[in-house]
Amino acid sequence: MIHEKFYLVWCERGAAPAVKHRTHDLACREAQRLAKINSGDTFHVLECVSSCTYANVVWTGELPLPF
Repeated sequence: MIHEKFYLVWCERGAAPAVKHRTHDLACREAQRLAKINSGDTFHVLECVSSCTYANVVWTGELPLPF
């Protein structure tokens, strides 16, 4: 799978990011919007530079207990 670039907006004092922005510009606009309504909080624009997926779990024989 090819990694597609996306951006997140994050505030240390807030909840975890929930929206993937397709462009840097869209993320910056969202950071600015959030900053305007959350005076004093800093919003960071983060770029995803890599991703990792572990999808190769193979069981043989009986499943270990407890499962």
